[in-house]
Amino acid sequence: MVRVRRYLSCALYGTPTALALSPDGRQLAAGTEEGVVALWDLASARRLAASPPATCHVGPVWSLSYSQGDGAVLASGGADETVRLWRNEQGEVTAAAEASGGAAVVGTDAGAGVAPYGMIGCYRTKSSPVVSLQFTGRNLLMAAGPFHKRGPLVAGGS
Repeated sequence: MVRVRRYLSCALYGTPTALALSPDGRQLAAGTEEGVVALWDLASARRLAASPPATCHVGPVWSLSYSQGDGAVLASGGADETVRLWRNEQGEVTAAAEASGGAAVVGTDAGAGVAPYGMIGCYRTKSSPVVSLQFTGRNLLMAAGPFHKRGPLVAGGS
């Protein structure tokens, strides 16, 4: 039997299209049709963070996945043919992601100007919306989506 104890409203951020529960069960991440990624603390039903407009996906978020272990990294993927990596804890993560010969690294130094729950990086696929994300047991991020040649699958696109 499942009991609902609290209702977390996504109305302010749009219709939820993807959900992920942190490995420790304390946080819920939600992606919306409008491209926002938001995090909630489940014990208090308090919103911890939401992606600012400059870092939102362009179109729906279709998949979310927490890294294995402490869930220090949250990955989001969507119709805009991007995978975005987000810091999940302030000062506890040193994460690296490599794509297209570049690297994005977030350190633990609070003076480095890195905000808690901030975006680590944004990586474009060749021509595939991201419909599924999953971290492996060794924390390799796997992404899947259909290949197409017409550009991003977002509202108003061709």
